[in-house]
Amino acid sequence: MPMFCPACGGPARFIDIQTETQTIKCRFCGSEFSAAQLLNEEGRRDEARPRRKEIRLPQPRSIKMREDGLDLLITRKWPISTGIGALFFGIVWTGITSVFILIPSDGWEGGEAPPFWFIGLFLAIGLLTLAAGIYSLVNSTTYRINRQRIVLTHHPLPWPGKTLDLDGVEQLYVKQHVSTSSSNGRSSTTITYSLNKVMRDGRHVQIDSSLQPEAALFMEQEIERLLRLENVPVRGEYGKGGWAAF
Repeated sequence: MPMFCPACGGPARFIDIQTETQTIKCRFCGSEFSAAQLLNEEGRRDEARPRRKEIRLPQPRSIKMREDGLDLLITRKWPISTGIGALFFGIVWTGITSVFILIPSDGWEGGEAPPFWFIGLFLAIGLLTLAAGIYSLVNSTTYRINRQRIVLTHHPLPWPGKTLDLDGVEQLYVKQHVSTSSSNGRSSTTITYSLNKVMRDGRHVQIDSSLQPEAALFMEQEIERLLRLENVPVRGEYGKGGWAAF
């Protein structure tokens, strides 16, 4: 916390302390004062400063939240737009691949069909994309949060979950991830968001990924409220984390 000389307002440093008299001498105006006097002055200054105003983000429509005893339950739907795109691509891809499977051997040029493993590989890609689309359209993720841990479960279709320790968390933040890919001379950009935690030892640990920005920021806000963490900026974070100062 910065401190200032009560006489001239210049910045005061404890390294300017006079060991003989146990006072701090201002290097700007030469005034001497005790450390207790300096701390009392700063306390009055701090009380006079305008307080931060809490601005709560509204709850997104894709999120449901309720309390269960001492636990906070947050449930979010998986992105429907991603599911629709994957489902459409999977249907088209699988349909085209299935046509090649039904072509008899003598129907191929040279009278020999491609190896089954080759066609099976294309069929597997289509089926996996179909499954991803169905999961995105049907599934939800529930976060059971208390002051000790956060447990992620996915339902109704089974998908691996995880448990993360919240002991020692200093801050939460949202990060934006931008990836670019190119195909046939065309480039496409994908933007996703992740919710992360900063530990006391400086480690950054991802809590969840592939989130919508409004959902990620809302969850950051509510988890920080539960853990009683003051929102402070983190280098590289997206947005303001649901708080603003006026």
